[in-house]
Amino acid sequence: MRPALLMMLFLLAGCQKDFEQRYSDIETEVKKDAARIDADMRKDAEDSKK
Repeated sequence: MRPALLMMLFLLAGCQKDFEQRYSDIETEVKKDAARIDADMRKDAEDSKK
């Protein structure tokens, strides 16, 4: 019984690491998209002033 519980614990720990990596990747992608949108909005604001 104990080996099964130990294996389940290791599997859950591995899944958590995978989740954290995916979350980090998505967070990085969202930050890049937000920076691109901000830059586009600044450009549009400058173009409308001209």
